[in-house]
Amino acid sequence: MLKIAYLFLIMVLLGSCLLHIPSQDENYITEHPTAHFNIVPYRTFESLTKLGVVAFHIDGIEKVEYTIVDKNGDTLMDSVNVMTFNDRTGINEYWVKFNLSELSDGPLMVFADVKPNNGVTRHLDITIMNNSKHSLLYKNFYVHPTNGNDISGDGSSQSPFRTLTRALDYNTVSGGDNVILMVEGHYEAPYRNAGGDQYTMVDRYITIKPAPNLDRDEVVIISSNTELRTFLPKVSHLKWENVTLDFTYESNHFFRYMTRDNDYLWFDRCRITDNIPNLADMEGSTYVGNIFERTFYYVTDSVAERGKFGFIYTALVRNSSVSNIIGDCYQMSKCILNCTVSDIDWEVVEHHTDIYQLWDEKDNILIYGLTGTNIFCQSFILEPDRENKPGIETLRNSAFIDISIDNYYKNPEDEKRGGPPFSFLLGNFENVLFKNINLSEQQIQMNVENLAQPFTAKNVVFDNFHFFDYSYDRYVVGQKPLGVTFLGCHK
Repeated sequence: MLKIAYLFLIMVLLGSCLLHIPSQDENYITEHPTAHFNIVPYRTFESLTKLGVVAFHIDGIEKVEYTIVDKNGDTLMDSVNVMTFNDRTGINEYWVKFNLSELSDGPLMVFADVKPNNGVTRHLDITIMNNSKHSLLYKNFYVHPTNGNDISGDGSSQSPFRTLTRALDYNTVSGGDNVILMVEGHYEAPYRNAGGDQYTMVDRYITIKPAPNLDRDEVVIISSNTELRTFLPKVSHLKWENVTLDFTYESNHFFRYMTRDNDYLWFDRCRITDNIPNLADMEGSTYVGNIFERTFYYVTDSVAERGKFGFIYTALVRNSSVSNIIGDCYQMSKCILNCTVSDIDWEVVEHHTDIYQLWDEKDNILIYGLTGTNIFCQSFILEPDRENKPGIETLRNSAFIDISIDNYYKNPEDEKRGGPPFSFLLGNFENVLFKNINLSEQQIQMNVENLAQPFTAKNVVFDNFHFFDYSYDRYVVGQKPLGVTFLGCHK
């Protein structure tokens, strides 16, 4: 009966999302707010914790209402109407402190209704793990790269395994367990052949981390395999904590970290690098580098440097930095919070380098707090109809807030005209907010006359946007694009 009650309550809460049918005017004027949980799914919390949502809307947010439900159907509810600093995450957000000890240990469904002052409520949901009563147990398994033994070892500190592949074997670890890297040194990355070996489904993260006396620069994950392999551990929820992952360019081989649908991959306080002294050495190679494919992943307090790509395709990247990247820095990421990018030069190799690019139909994209220094590349390319489907693919209900990019140019004439490189808005935009942005040294082009990818707008607002001179004169003072509003913009 308890299980039925639990499922029924979830259906009722989600039903409001399914049953809400906005009017035609409601859709045209405001649509949904941009909103994301600032939480990594399935993270384990204990007792008092601050859970938050980052949200924006052209007309402002009225309030965020929370409901948390445990496996027995017991609930906690609260609401908040002011965005303040959450010291758990380091971000200004709509957060509430909950005492999770009032609920059962195990999975909790967290629901948030984000209500704008004028518009349609956005319904969010996420699963977290509660261990306030300490009933969710875990084990530590140990790996020693020289003294360990994958055959006779049992994973204890006295008899460790030698490889991560063995430690992550499907019949060894389970959800919540830790894999401890015992000493300073290089550890061979776990891998599996495509379609091979069994696969472990867990509902808590298995965490790979160094022993307490080591830091991330002392524990390095490498791949010495020169064949085409997929760097693909065999567990559904995997967390890398406080380690360096070195995707070094060796023997022209591919080293991909791939995930499956519904996998959860989390990098916390990690350093990810290709570790190449001369980035130009990548020119013309078939090397792919640290590309993360298929499933969005999570990054907190981490660094990506000296490689081809930064943190691309993330579901959430928070308090992290990208530097000395020859490819894209944050391409296609859904939620970027308080991040930086520095020392980017798009002429190092022939590559289409930019800080942030997206394409295809997109909804609920959020960049809140992004600072760029020493940037010689395209800052933004937003092209929702990249496949040339005018009027079909659209960027909707998205917000770009508190962004400052320090661009430079090698040619004085390019510096005078703000490029190339330029930033571009191409395609269809609907209910998009650009607020508190400094792009004063690079042209942003809204290509209304581009027949292949014409810029069209409906309820697009630029609020306190510092434009490059030419862009300001062309769009703000000159012929304002239809559907665009400029508020307090300047040059």
